[in-house]
Amino acid sequence: MIDNNIDPVDHPFIQGVVDPKHPEKLMTFVEAGAEEIKRRFKGNEQGVMMTEWMNKAKFMSLPQAMKFAKSLGFEFYFDWEAARTYEGFYPIKGCVDLCVARCREFAKIADSLWMETPTPCLKTATEFAQKVKLYHPDVFLSYNLSPSFNWDTAGMTDDQIQGFCAELGKLGFCWQFITLAGFHSDALVSEKFAKDFSKRHMIAYVQKIQRKEMKHGVDQLKHQKWSGAELLDNQQMLVCNNAMIISTNENSTEHQFENMKPKL
Repeated sequence: MIDNNIDPVDHPFIQGVVDPKHPEKLMTFVEAGAEEIKRRFKGNEQGVMMTEWMNKAKFMSLPQAMKFAKSLGFEFYFDWEAARTYEGFYPIKGCVDLCVARCREFAKIADSLWMETPTPCLKTATEFAQKVKLYHPDVFLSYNLSPSFNWDTAGMTDDQIQGFCAELGKLGFCWQFITLAGFHSDALVSEKFAKDFSKRHMIAYVQKIQRKEMKHGVDQLKHQKWSGAELLDNQQMLVCNNAMIISTNENSTEHQFENMKPKL
């Protein structure tokens, strides 16, 4: 769905009613024009007309396309207002070409271009990259390695999943990101720890969290620093350099972790 038809770039992908007697049958005006060409013309004339229409109409606004159809000798019915949903949305044909059409414009002002996809698919990414680079060969591309995808049902082996990022890189996807990797990793650790803590109590935290932080050099081991304590201490000292209420003084608990060797 799309909430407006203001941008002519979107026009070739917005669906409308093409037959008042069958309002459930929706097409884009590009498809509607192609259907009318098939109905009205035959043989070589049809082929020439179809090529002319498909090559140009997909880059036109609706008014331009209607005028172009007349110049080719045909007209067709198309009503996108009749196809709007109860909430007012226009149904749209989501596809790579729609994303490419928008990216042709966004590339004029954007640092990087990004297309959302329903699944992780190298074939789709390749099509997007190649079509965008026809117009903007040096543009940076981005890819959402989304945790919303079920990667185990994406039709890839573990080796293919492992190499997925490298293959995207070859296509020009220079910024690759997992939108919620931190959220999911936090949730996994919290779930496992909570269950272990309910059974083994404090030793569960010491063994599975604190000692692991020491072993792997996790900076958050001294969480006072990450809470902003040092910043506030500096601000306090700036106001009064002999202040006694300093959270990181020699009695701070974070000093307990200095010069410690981690236990396995």
